[in-house]
Amino acid sequence: MEDTTEWSVTGFERRGALTGGGSIPLSSSYFIKNGINMNKLNRSVLILNNGYEPMGTCDAKKAITLVYLAKAMIVEEDEAVELRSPNTTMYMPSVIRLSSYVHLPYKKLQPSKRNVFKRDKYVCQYCGIKCQAPTVDHVIPKSRGGKNTWTNMTTSCFKCNNKKNNRTPVEANMKLLSKPFVPSRTYIIGYQNTNPNNEDWKKFLNI
Repeated sequence: MEDTTEWSVTGFERRGALTGGGSIPLSSSYFIKNGINMNKLNRSVLILNNGYEPMGTCDAKKAITLVYLAKAMIVEEDEAVELRSPNTTMYMPSVIRLSSYVHLPYKKLQPSKRNVFKRDKYVCQYCGIKCQAPTVDHVIPKSRGGKNTWTNMTTSCFKCNNKKNNRTPVEANMKLLSKPFVPSRTYIIGYQNTNPNNEDWKKFLNI
C-alpha cells in the first residue's frame, strides 16, 4: 500500500483518540454559516503528536475542528491571515499539537511514485524543469536488473525519460542533477506545506 504520510482524521477516530462525549466535528455548513471563507481552509496545517513529534498534515478546516473539540491546541499561527465569524476572530493555524498522545505503528516509508516526486519536488533530475506530469525513471533500468528502491528511482520529465530509454545515465550521456537518496518521513511531510511563505514548520521538521 502506498504510504503518502498524509494524516487522516478517520483513522484516529476509530481508535477513539479524537472523538468522545458525542462531539461532532464541525461541518462545512458551520464555517459557511459563520461567514468563514472556505478557500482559506484548504491550506495545510502541520500536526504534531503530544510530544511534538511530526505526524503529518491536515487542512485548516480539520485543524480548527480539532481545536474546537479540545483535541488539539494551536502551536503556531499565521497572523497575516485572519478567520472571522460574527462571534470570533482567530488567526490561521499553521501548526497544531494533539492534546493527548496517539500511538502510531511504525511504517517504513515506501518509494512510491508519489513519494519519489515529493522527494524531488516534482523537478526532472536530468533537465531541471518543474514537471506537471512527471514520470519515474530507474537509474539502472528494470530490464537490466534495476530495483524499485529510493536510490534507483528518480523524477524525470517525459522527454528526458524517453531520451534515456533503456540506458544508464552514463551510457545516455545524461548527468543527474542530484543523487537519489532515502528521505526521512519529515522531509516528505515538509513538502506538503502548501504555504510557501510559512517558515513555522521548519523548527519541527528539522529542514
